[in-house]
Amino acid sequence: ENPLDSFLLATGSRDRLIHIYDGNDEFKLLTTLEDHNSSISALQFAFHKEKNVMLLISCGVDKTLIFREHHPSSSPLFLQSHLEIDKMSKFFTMDLHHESNTLVLGQE
Repeated sequence: ENPLDSFLLATGSRDRLIHIYDGNDEFKLLTTLEDHNSSISALQFAFHKEKNVMLLISCGVDKTLIFREHHPSSSPLFLQSHLEIDKMSKFFTMDLHHESNTLVLGQE
């Protein structure tokens, strides 16, 4: 299955939950992720060319940045692949620059 065929919507908020919806199936709820301990401040989908996998990247007020790989034909749908913790400041925004493979974070 081609990961670029997926049409997903991710939402996150102060309840610390990330909800993933299937845009190809009337935005049916696919799964809920509970990896953060505080508010979700930003979410971003990105395609990892070398692994041929879609990533979901999230950051939160809990000072964590979490990378998850999307595996559409397995359970769970998203597997955590990397976790970063910044003990000094909280993450408030995130932007991904696809051409330079750069992730920019706005911190406290």
